[in-house]
Amino acid sequence: MHYTYLEVLFLIHTYQFDNRGVPTATVFLQGDRQSLLPCIFHSPPTEPVNPKLGRSYIFVLPHMMETQLATRRAIFYVFLASLLCDVYASKAAVLDHLTIWSWCLHMLYFELHLPTYQGMAKALHGPSFTGAHALFSMYCWTMFANPNMEFDLAPEGRAAWLVYVRALVLHLFPVIFHWMDLSSNQVILAEIYESSAFLERNSMLFRFWVCLGGYFAMGLTWEQFNGDAAATYRVEIVPDETYVLVSKVIGVLSCIVAYSLALKPKLFKEKNS
Repeated sequence: MHYTYLEVLFLIHTYQFDNRGVPTATVFLQGDRQSLLPCIFHSPPTEPVNPKLGRSYIFVLPHMMETQLATRRAIFYVFLASLLCDVYASKAAVLDHLTIWSWCLHMLYFELHLPTYQGMAKALHGPSFTGAHALFSMYCWTMFANPNMEFDLAPEGRAAWLVYVRALVLHLFPVIFHWMDLSSNQVILAEIYESSAFLERNSMLFRFWVCLGGYFAMGLTWEQFNGDAAATYRVEIVPDETYVLVSKVIGVLSCIVAYSLALKPKLFKEKNS
């Protein structure tokens, strides 16, 4: 079985190459190193491997790659099943909530097969990642502005434990899933970011898109369709204008922090030559 270059980058073992392009570590698969290289690099055994000398490479063994793909697919189905159940239980009322718009963004990202849909992955990953952190922070502010919000918006008769579980899943799980994804797929995401798909990685426009632009473009679109965020969440403790302004400030700061502490050092770091 042959794998594409990006699919190979899913593998979780680091190899160093000497100046002849020969791995200095042994592959875990059964068989000798020379016979296994062709299936990994698409080259006959007699041809040298074509690495960038002095760089580290990460290769995915087939069973590891399948596990990671299965994990992303499982996360996608968690998002999909939760969305369908929530829409059905609320008779589609939740479609007015920014949380559900964000949930759909996360669902679209995790549905992608990263090596195949590089452009879409590059466009959606940053907004989904920073947006997950922004939404969680804005949700905490909203709960301060209206501590009874979850019960105000819940369908009549819903059990209290289910209200709490739903709130936890919708607002905290995307953050957890994204950190799992970044930990498992950092190498392939870095390669996707470095690719020519969508926007150039080092352009200010792309960095702005990843940090703030992508998620807030969706948020402002939601605001235009929704019209009154404070009324949607039945905020009464603070004035509507204050609630909206503070929400945006918290969201912006959360996106910047998530980008600065996670995405910038992990996916925008220049590789050593």
